[in-house]
Amino acid sequence: MRAKKRHGQPGQLSPTCQGVRSARPKGWETRFPERVMKMVKRILVADDNPSMLDILDCFLTREGYLVDTAPGVFEALAAMASNEYQIMLLDKNMPGSEGERDGGIELLRRVHSMPLRSRVIMMTGSPTVGSLAELFSLGAQDLVYKPFSLLELGQRIKRALLQPDAANRADFCAG
Repeated sequence: MRAKKRHGQPGQLSPTCQGVRSARPKGWETRFPERVMKMVKRILVADDNPSMLDILDCFLTREGYLVDTAPGVFEALAAMASNEYQIMLLDKNMPGSEGERDGGIELLRRVHSMPLRSRVIMMTGSPTVGSLAELFSLGAQDLVYKPFSLLELGQRIKRALLQPDAANRADFCAG
C-alpha cells in the first residue's frame, strides 16, 4: 500500500479540511507553477492515528506545505522511495514492520542510512530517557511531546528548515 496523498497541490485542502479557509488565494498554484513548486516544502507525516494524520494534514496544508500522510511504516517507506521530503514528522510509537511499537525508530534508522537531506521531527506521547538519547543519536533534529500545540509545531518546522542539512554542515566544518 502506498502513502495516502490527501491532495495534489500545496494549498489545496483535503475533504476533511474543506470548511477551513486556506491562507492562499484560489488558483495560486497555477499562476507560476515551476517557481511555486521549487519554493514549496514537502512534508511526510507518518502516524498510526488517523485523527492525528487529518489534523496535521489540515494544519500543514493551510501553512502552505505539500503534505503526504502515511498510516504505517510500509506506506512511509514507499513514500520516501518515490518523493524527496524536506521534513518528516514521525510517530515514535507506531507499529513497526514486525508488529512492535517502535516503527518511528525503525523509520528513523532507514532515513539515517539513506542519502536523504530530510530533517526528522519525532512525535511521542511516552518519552523515556533511553529512547530520547537513541532518537537524537540516530539523527532526529527535534522531538515534540503529544499532545502538542500546532503553533509550536509550526515554529519547530520553520526552525528545522532554517538549519543547514547534514551535507552542507559537513562541507562547512571541513572548509
